[in-house]
Amino acid sequence: MAQPLDRRAFLVGSGRAAVAAAGVAGSGALLAACSSSGGKTGGGQQTPAANAGVSTAQPKRGGKLRVGVGSEIDGFDPASNHWDQTGHTYAVCIYDSLANYGADLKVKPYLAKSIEHNADYTEWTIVTRAGIKFHDGEQLDAAAVKTNLDRSIASPLTGSALANVAAVQVTAPDTVVVKMKSPWVPFDTYLVPGSQLGYMVSPKAIEGGKVSTAPVGTGPFVFQEWKVGDHFTATRNQSYWRSGLPYLDTVTFRPIPDSQARGNSLRAGDIDVMYGSTAQNIVDFRNDKNVTYVDDMNSTLGEPTLVFFMVNTAVPPVDDIRVRQAMAYATDQEKLVKVAGLGVGLQFLPITGPFDKGSPYYARTSYPAKPDLAKAKSLVQDYVKDKGSAPKFKLGTTNDPTNVQNTQLVQAMWRAAGLDVDIDVVEQASYITNALVGSYQVYGWIQFGASDPDQNFVWWSQDTVAPVGSLSLNFARNKDPQIQAALEKGRASSKSSDRAAAYQTVMSRLADDLPFIWASRSVGSAMARPNVMNFVNPTLPDSDSGPALTGYHGLVYPASTWLA
Repeated sequence: MAQPLDRRAFLVGSGRAAVAAAGVAGSGALLAACSSSGGKTGGGQQTPAANAGVSTAQPKRGGKLRVGVGSEIDGFDPASNHWDQTGHTYAVCIYDSLANYGADLKVKPYLAKSIEHNADYTEWTIVTRAGIKFHDGEQLDAAAVKTNLDRSIASPLTGSALANVAAVQVTAPDTVVVKMKSPWVPFDTYLVPGSQLGYMVSPKAIEGGKVSTAPVGTGPFVFQEWKVGDHFTATRNQSYWRSGLPYLDTVTFRPIPDSQARGNSLRAGDIDVMYGSTAQNIVDFRNDKNVTYVDDMNSTLGEPTLVFFMVNTAVPPVDDIRVRQAMAYATDQEKLVKVAGLGVGLQFLPITGPFDKGSPYYARTSYPAKPDLAKAKSLVQDYVKDKGSAPKFKLGTTNDPTNVQNTQLVQAMWRAAGLDVDIDVVEQASYITNALVGSYQVYGWIQFGASDPDQNFVWWSQDTVAPVGSLSLNFARNKDPQIQAALEKGRASSKSSDRAAAYQTVMSRLADDLPFIWASRSVGSAMARPNVMNFVNPTLPDSDSGPALTGYHGLVYPASTWLA
């Protein structure tokens, strides 16, 4: 199955660009955890042990870690290359980020000594730690931070996410002040791993113009070699600024796109850790006592990644709300998860918007909580009476046989309502470009998971809508002044109740506009041989900051990993 691109795939929670102008977290995969083969139904969910992937034993130094990943990237430059989960997995080896999350879910300084805001959140001050050097000996100072942030602002890939930045100023050798055009309360959440904006690259390497193929960071491992499609190897940073880390001698990543082959490699001992990208991986490994299994079913950081059908609201006939309503009423989420997802994630249904029940941002909405075929048929009949014929459109997916098969299941549901739906099979790279320029009607998609809902600003804002044929970060091209006002309120307000009300409005309006027909929750997983210790347990550099966030949130942290 094609590698899903999700919240862990982006610059700040989701995205890929034209394919350099955006940063799209999308894919033609029908379900993020969909079957790559036949197999039995998943049934009831079992969760991994609470301490899976975490070890408090005395670490051992040395050893070579081999990691199987599901895709290859196009380069290592956070300001220009398009990263999915694999890209960020590579990145946390070579680069450090300015910040990371603590166990309290608050952003903590990492490379930075401190990250503070003024009273109205129109200025953020970043102070760097003393004595940190890049792998090439260059100093990490305020000038280096400014170089990196300015690059991100100027980049067609990441610039839209930083459009609210007015200026980046060096006010002391160790101090950078980021000035905003308007208050930006959750700006610091854009500086953590999983965001391409927070990783720091050596200015000297940037000048050399070879960051994409020869990355230079401050991270725990130093780039050694990259053979595209075969392996990427990094060696221990002997001068790492965090005393005692890392423990491993080398880390080698091997792209193995076929998830079943990746699983076979783990069982055969050819790799030590793997990322699971399908429900079949989860079903195969979650009860296997010969591996350490972790997933993010019960440890989502903030907003979950969702699988849905993205509708181009700027083109007929899906620009008609009745057609979108018919799709929503005709979609049987439970059947999709049971058949295409092997039962993985049933407990999260129904999906009625981007926020889970229990989230302060969740709202009861007009989105149908269960399928209603009679209602769907009535909406189609009303359209036919008005237009003279049934709405005819194409439902896109990538050219993976399983994706096509699962998309046929959705096609049958929608056809049963009277919608005239054909399947459009598209190669992955073209798929992403088509979404950006609006050359599609309905696409299967995976996106939106984020540590803070503001990180989806560019995907939902009417300000990022462009005409069909032009690049648009609001891929669905949905224009809603109420959503825009709520997004701006959520970004500018420091009061939790105001932010909650803002994003409840967003969820409610998305249910009314229906640019997205929800399908399921995405589930990420990782599996390791039992001698791989502490691979999802990052630590923070400051003891007074408390522990780092533990649990699987889409990344394996090799700096803290060791082999028993």
